[in-house]
Amino acid sequence: MRQRLGIAAALLGDPAYLVFDEPLNGLDPEGIRWVRRLLGELRDDGRAILLSSHILAEVAEVADRVAMISDGAIVGYGSLPEFEGGIGLVAVVSDPDRAVAVLIEKGYEATHTGTPEVLVSGDAHGGDVARALVEADITFESIAKREGDLENAFFSRLVKK
Repeated sequence: MRQRLGIAAALLGDPAYLVFDEPLNGLDPEGIRWVRRLLGELRDDGRAILLSSHILAEVAEVADRVAMISDGAIVGYGSLPEFEGGIGLVAVVSDPDRAVAVLIEKGYEATHTGTPEVLVSGDAHGGDVARALVEADITFESIAKREGDLENAFFSRLVKK
């Protein structure tokens, strides 16, 4: 109830710009839906909203544009689809560093996540990536499609730092 009361107080002056810091924190599922709807209505009314949250899946539900900050520095900014990287592949490989080098050489955008996973962005096809890895004698456990999400985008940007 405290969250809702704080939001209501912020709206009293009919502001054009709103800043919300963790507005979903401590809310039940009904309250979360209520805040999502409210944020959508406020956006549709032409208000600018800055939303700060560590719950990245919730941010993806309501955001049009994203700025991601880590250790006081902006590590990513853009529209949600641009930021998330869209559809791509995740390959679990025996030698991630070598796999990234091979895939980049073949024209793919690939990054190593610090795990045995390699993220391949864009319109890559699993069969083509598998062929490139086999030709380079790199063993892989799996290659699967992945939809972009803010969590993967955040960690891939931290790896590049």
